[in-house]
Amino acid sequence: MRYLFLLILISLVPLRSLLHPGMFISHDSELHVARLASFYKSFTEGNLFPRWGANFNNNLGNPTLMFLYPLPNYFGLPFIALGFSFIDTVKILFALGFILSGIFMFLLLSEIFSQKTAFAGSLIYLFSPYRFVDIFVRGALPEHLFLMLAPLSLFLLIKYYQKPTKLKFVISSIFLSSLTLVHIASSVFYLPFIYILLLIIFLNKKRKYKFIYDLIVLALPFIISILLTLFYWFPAVVEGKYTLRRLIINKQFSASHLVDLKQLIIPRWGFGDPRISDGFSTQIGIINLLILSVLITLFILKKMRVDKLTLYLFVIYFVCIFLMTKYSKFIWLSNDILFNIHFPWRLLVLIVIINAFFGTILFQKLLKFKNIYLVNIAIVVLTFGVLLTTKDYHKPQGYFSKNDNYYLKDYVSFADNGESLPIWTTLDVQSTHKYPLEIIEGQAQITNVLRESELHKYLVMVEKDGTNFLENTLYFPGWNVYDNGVNITQMIEYQDPNYKGLITFRLPYGRHEITVKFENTRVREMAKLVSLIGLLLLLLPLKVHILGYEQ
Repeated sequence: MRYLFLLILISLVPLRSLLHPGMFISHDSELHVARLASFYKSFTEGNLFPRWGANFNNNLGNPTLMFLYPLPNYFGLPFIALGFSFIDTVKILFALGFILSGIFMFLLLSEIFSQKTAFAGSLIYLFSPYRFVDIFVRGALPEHLFLMLAPLSLFLLIKYYQKPTKLKFVISSIFLSSLTLVHIASSVFYLPFIYILLLIIFLNKKRKYKFIYDLIVLALPFIISILLTLFYWFPAVVEGKYTLRRLIINKQFSASHLVDLKQLIIPRWGFGDPRISDGFSTQIGIINLLILSVLITLFILKKMRVDKLTLYLFVIYFVCIFLMTKYSKFIWLSNDILFNIHFPWRLLVLIVIINAFFGTILFQKLLKFKNIYLVNIAIVVLTFGVLLTTKDYHKPQGYFSKNDNYYLKDYVSFADNGESLPIWTTLDVQSTHKYPLEIIEGQAQITNVLRESELHKYLVMVEKDGTNFLENTLYFPGWNVYDNGVNITQMIEYQDPNYKGLITFRLPYGRHEITVKFENTRVREMAKLVSLIGLLLLLLPLKVHILGYEQ
């Protein structure tokens, strides 16, 4: 336990910048505060899975919440309930994500190696430069939390496969699902990576006649996790065609973010350096490259045996390096799946994880010399090495401060790069309208009854037949309009060039109780049903033989 306690103490060192009042300036930090505020508002209105960001885009709204990572927002809800501001809540999530990532990596590595060497690997995991890019430069909270959950999910899977029980199966499946819900782009490459890794560790070749059976059983938690998360990712994939996403993020977009090989090696830092791709560091890290070089040297000199696991890690490591560099441009331009990762340098997530394994493997080799003094000296050198080589990365370029009311009422941005905007609008859409419901043509009296994130109600007295109304909400599939309880959605218009994708409709003379409600489409209902089936399958009694054990 002393190694774990020491690891926690050291992990506090880079977090001192988070104690500064206000939010640190980064690429996405304010976006995550705004999304959390909108998510919280919708959740407290009774929407268990908020999909519509009502206060985005000058209060015209957009469906950002249904496309971008719901789990970080759920993590934030308890802290807001305790009285923390939106800004402080996001900072707490960054801090906890960092500390817990070290703890969870220590648990994982301790399961395979000794605690002393697991401490070394966990230090490397915490102090890889990309970790500080994610926090202080990019402000990438979902990816940061993914790095927290990634080692924990693998640890739980290993515990399950070692000695299967129903409880372990349920827990490992749930945490595996959390990876997709916290950052789907990273899970696209991490899930195949750990599945093959687990096959290498656990597949029993002695049961050669049951190879396919073992292969499927090993995949069970992965299959369940796909079903459990389908309610989120399937509508996002299918209904993404109704957004500007394909126009903004595509194969050419991904290929344009490839880096030079030297950028992975040179320890250059910056918050907008024009000399480097995307203006920030994509370095692997001095300590990490040193450990890699020592390992390769030992293998070449045959001082260390290359087992299947280590060989697999090396192969994936160098494949990731290749895919991040401009030499792989032809692959990104020809592949319809890879571009969903958006940024090739995001593969540094996998590099950071493998670096932790490499460091542990090297220190495990030192233990074989049976010289505890030598190992202790090496760990002390490593500790000071990672602290000194990253000390300038532990701070942002500045801070800003805004209160909660700003994010609930006055925030005017898209809360992304505009990729979630409906295709019927444009990136320069502006709201110059004073009221939620306005009269375009005709005569009527309007009383605003209710204006929540996904539910709007009005009492309308139409004094001139055929009066035309403008409801200041961007249309997206799922928005339905009811007149006195009757669905009139088929009669609405949302492609009027004068109103850039906003909802318009006509009403006859008389009294009308108008309800505008954001509801599930058939795609969302089907996806929710499949996820419920996955949940039932997860909770059903299960009795199988897995890798020689009976559950």
